[in-house]
Amino acid sequence: MIPAVATFIFVLARLTGMLMLAPMFAGKWVPVRFRVALAFVVAVLVTMNLWTPTAITSWVELGVKAAGEAFLGMALGAMVLLFFTAMQVAGGVIAYTSGLSFPVDGGISNEAASLFSEFFMVLGIAVVFLTNGHHLVLEAVLESFATFPPGEGVVGPDLLRTVFDLFSTGFALGVRIALPVLTILLVSQLGMAILSRILPQLNTFSLSFAVNALLVLLVLSLSLGTGLWVFEEEFSRLF
Repeated sequence: MIPAVATFIFVLARLTGMLMLAPMFAGKWVPVRFRVALAFVVAVLVTMNLWTPTAITSWVELGVKAAGEAFLGMALGAMVLLFFTAMQVAGGVIAYTSGLSFPVDGGISNEAASLFSEFFMVLGIAVVFLTNGHHLVLEAVLESFATFPPGEGVVGPDLLRTVFDLFSTGFALGVRIALPVLTILLVSQLGMAILSRILPQLNTFSLSFAVNALLVLLVLSLSLGTGLWVFEEEFSRLF
């Protein structure tokens, strides 16, 4: 096989794997044709700038190495996806704590998610695009070809440890973003419990739904900007 063709296949496999999982490029809201065109164009540009084409002696070797490249690309995309779970964690915690866990159609997958989870996920993607964070993701994938040349992609312990660190960082970040709302809701529940003891005839159970909804919207309007700023800072620092 022509070495340049094999190099192109490996580059395309790694890019396709990343585009399958990275939230800003994946999901039902991104057309498949756009992802295919983006992977193809970037793969052509990367292949043209590589000085050492990959030599392949058999079709079996080509298939095995292409699968390894695709798996490496999926690992890179999973790193971005796991970090974005911070926004889903924040939205999910707020939704289930406030009792406003209305399921909606998920944009990333076919599974239903809470309204706040999807809202926070869309906000996170918008912040990444507005601050050119998607350039950092593409740059990281392109720099991976210097560390792991096409055809030599390997998912080692260091990469898996990085994926786990990103997941733990994203989970902690999601709790930090949701913490102001959780604090206010906790105070509200304590107040409702005291009120129910003072005025037993008052139906505090039904009243709490309206109070929680108003408090969530009020606190989010005050703290959401800070939470998105923290998310953008952590994203830029890690990627």
